[in-house]
Amino acid sequence: MPNGMSQTAIAGMTVPALHPEELVAAECRGLFALPALDLDRSFAEMGANSFSLLQLLARVSRATGVRLTSADVAEANTPRALASLVAAAAPAAPAAPAAPADGADEDGQVLPVPLTANRFSYFLRRERDLHCWWVVSGALESDSPLDEDALRGAAQDLVRHHPGLRLRLRKSGRAWEQVQIPASRANPFTRIDYRGPGDDASLADFIRGRIERIQSRPSLDRDLFKVLLVRTSGGREFVVVLAHHVLADAFAYRIVMKDLFACYAARAGGSVPPLPPRTSGYRDYVQAHISHWLGRAGEDLEYWEGLAWDELGRLPVEDPERAWRRNVERNTRIVVRSVEAGD
Repeated sequence: MPNGMSQTAIAGMTVPALHPEELVAAECRGLFALPALDLDRSFAEMGANSFSLLQLLARVSRATGVRLTSADVAEANTPRALASLVAAAAPAAPAAPAAPADGADEDGQVLPVPLTANRFSYFLRRERDLHCWWVVSGALESDSPLDEDALRGAAQDLVRHHPGLRLRLRKSGRAWEQVQIPASRANPFTRIDYRGPGDDASLADFIRGRIERIQSRPSLDRDLFKVLLVRTSGGREFVVVLAHHVLADAFAYRIVMKDLFACYAARAGGSVPPLPPRTSGYRDYVQAHISHWLGRAGEDLEYWEGLAWDELGRLPVEDPERAWRRNVERNTRIVVRSVEAGD
């Protein structure tokens, strides 16, 4: 093994892991857009801000298994110092969480998922409008016949592979709770037949109405990820993908769309869906998050409470009235775009 390298086991494979100094240097070059890096230069001199430093800590923590806090980077304020701190705290042989067997369904159990503080706050502030908060794709029209069985199977592949797409939300009295249902109980796919007029306006109204019907149901104890196949009597076919915002934001939604169509293409072509082995899911993240706050959170709190908050003011915004206005409207519109195969 070359000097400065170690072995990390990941999902049954063995891959080389970077030395902490090399890892921190690589992350700094990427985050701060630096062609060259002085390991003894402070993060502030590199142009780092609080957000980019939190990104750095998260990436290094994820790669090494060492929990890092903002208090750590305040003390170790250069790449070399941070790498030394990581090297001293790193376990001898870090390993990724054990991956469930491919297709595992948690033994068919409904698993409770604790609410993190930020999600609890989310519910309290938006409870009246929770059913409105959905991420919706456009109505994607296919120029060739779609394989319904392959699309249904691809939707099921996603809920099996991404446990976070199987979350359901319940309210008991005044308290919210969330659970993760087994993939066998999820129903992410729906086919809809349209027999109305064939013009775009009528079709758009129909699809909009079906989307709003799904959105407007007040209960969140149901499937919150849906793949719709809309077929018209004239032979046109559309795919619409919806996910409630508590399951996926705009960034996670891109991953969902990419995985969905990769699985569809594989199934339609008779091959195995190209999803990587599962490692950990949202429930694992929540448990690690809570464990952190029950452990080293006091150090974080002590650091932040020690800052001179009285000297800080409100950040300026161009339109103060608009900045604090909540968007709770449901908007769906059909946009027709033509894309060449080469694009």
